[in-house]
Amino acid sequence: MIGDALSEYQYYEFLAIDRPLSAADMRWLRSLSSRAHITATSLTNTYHWGGFKGDPHELMNRCFDAHVYTSNFGIRRLMLKLPADASERCAMKAYRGECGVAVRPYPGGIVLNFALEEEPGEWDDNDDGTGWMASLAALRAELLDGDWRSLYLAWLLNIQFESLDDDEREPPVPAGLGALSAPCDSLVDFLHIDRTLLAVAAEQSPPLAARDTSEGEWRGLVADLSAAEKDDMLLRFIMHDDATTRRSLRKRLCDRRTGAAARIVTGKRRQASGGRAVAELSIEWRRRVAIAQQCADEAAARELARAAEVLARTRREHLAQLAASDSAVWNKVNSLIACRTPKCYDQALALLTDLRDAAALVQRTDAFSARLRDLRQAHASKPSLIKRMDGAELC
Repeated sequence: MIGDALSEYQYYEFLAIDRPLSAADMRWLRSLSSRAHITATSLTNTYHWGGFKGDPHELMNRCFDAHVYTSNFGIRRLMLKLPADASERCAMKAYRGECGVAVRPYPGGIVLNFALEEEPGEWDDNDDGTGWMASLAALRAELLDGDWRSLYLAWLLNIQFESLDDDEREPPVPAGLGALSAPCDSLVDFLHIDRTLLAVAAEQSPPLAARDTSEGEWRGLVADLSAAEKDDMLLRFIMHDDATTRRSLRKRLCDRRTGAAARIVTGKRRQASGGRAVAELSIEWRRRVAIAQQCADEAAARELARAAEVLARTRREHLAQLAASDSAVWNKVNSLIACRTPKCYDQALALLTDLRDAAALVQRTDAFSARLRDLRQAHASKPSLIKRMDGAELC
């Protein structure tokens, strides 16, 4: 059983992209949940207690190409299933770590499991999980096109959560980190990847090259294939005439031209160019975070000073007006004292404090002190009032 039986909220969504669900698939899915919303291409369900009885890995193997899971106890997952050959599977493993993305093989391809596990925090009532699939599913098409930015983004979580040794090296840095696609940008938000860390990482990322290939270039690529390779590609196209297969075949041809399929790295996650050490990325990231925090603190201090100055100016203007009409205010004080209630006494003390400050502003402190003495003598029989006046330290 997936999920915590005491959880308050869990959201499951599965999406079939390459083919619709069969009637048998839908019957099997219904046996797992009587209340899930099931269509020919999707399954969605929410839980406010209990959890989903199915195994998401099994559902991905049998039926679906994408899966989103969110909960209010700090776990988020995105699974993407895609075809991949042996060299691609090996190369993608360079981006694995204790955090970020896991790579699990299945017959003919892999399942990528992007995950974030944090301590439960304040639940965002505006995020019920329902919008993530629409913004994240397109990452699968990018990966099939050879755009591995999402893998590198997930790897950055290993630096963010300090799960790597300082001397370990980053995996191959993909192009285009400085100008993310909309799905990659959504993944940054989904996994709570620190954008300052992303900016540091993007400094070694070249611009994303144009991917347009002319008909003549395609003809040249096909002409370079052996007869066996042509037969294999034609057979795959006949047996699997879908967008994923066509994209995979195009990528296979382009990889021959660029040599991208040879990007096989060791289990130590090192690339031919050496890459940057984890410590190098981490130190620079934290330095920039500290600078940004210092700037934020200084800006906050300036704003507090500005607000204090506005408050002081408003106070001076109020006291100046009060000094010009203090007789009316003294009369108000006497009226409040005559009410003989604690609330009125407190209001009278507030006015007396204003009168004291106004007198100081216009240098008439002696006059204020004289009137205050007369007031105390007139109401000496009111101990509660006198106690308040003593506590206010009006003299």
